[in-house]
Amino acid sequence: MHRSVMFASAVLLTGAVLAPVRAQTTSTPENVLQLKTTLTNPKVCGSQFDAANAYDPSNPQAPASAALTVARDLNYTIQAGDRLAYDVLIPKESTVATGGVDLTFSAAPRAKGSGATLGESFFAADQFGQPAVAANYDLLSAQTMQVCDANGKSTQVSVFQRGQWIHREIDLSALRVDAAGQPVTIKDVMLSFNLHDVNRLIDICPTDTANANAIALFRNVNIVNTDAKGQRVVKKAIFNGEQNLPTGQPSLNQGTFTNTTGDASVISYTSTSNP
Repeated sequence: MHRSVMFASAVLLTGAVLAPVRAQTTSTPENVLQLKTTLTNPKVCGSQFDAANAYDPSNPQAPASAALTVARDLNYTIQAGDRLAYDVLIPKESTVATGGVDLTFSAAPRAKGSGATLGESFFAADQFGQPAVAANYDLLSAQTMQVCDANGKSTQVSVFQRGQWIHREIDLSALRVDAAGQPVTIKDVMLSFNLHDVNRLIDICPTDTANANAIALFRNVNIVNTDAKGQRVVKKAIFNGEQNLPTGQPSLNQGTFTNTTGDASVISYTSTSNP
């Protein structure tokens, strides 16, 4: 049974948001990042709120998390206004709608509730209120937005649909200094998911207990900011359609796994048209 708890109330999308919700698509193949993992046992999940079906972190069958480092030694110093921006797509064949780009820091930021990674930081949420890593995109499928279709007519579509790109932006401003007031730098970049966030009490369980595949695609991964003219600028490019991972490899399977296995790679992907 699918159970989940939101980190924060999702933003009601009745007007403008911080960034485009639906990302642009192309009918030609493009290189994207893929995080593809296999859950040890999709039939086992559990809840941090239900004693009768409790999540047991010591159970080797309970799928939990994966993190694979795809870029190292960025050594980028976080500035006020910086945002981690990227597009994410959850294929229909994935049993969970989660996954994000995670960052490791030179030191834990001074902001309370922060850790040495973006995923550990309570301030790290996107424009929808979803956590950086333990995001449950299925929760956004009930929200709608108004767009123009191919004929220029106004129509309502879901903010999130499997098989469609969605744009995320995560404000890093509150994470730019450590406990001593020194600047915090971004060291490494990971593709990650966390099905049981014990700090936020979030549980994300497979929608299909016969399906062990957890997959997320990413593209246009950058640190962005806004200049004095109000223009969006890329401050640090991370991945934008290159043939290899930022580490220089086409794929890798070495990472940190809890009751999962998997790999990160660059694949050629052709999008369907977003409304």
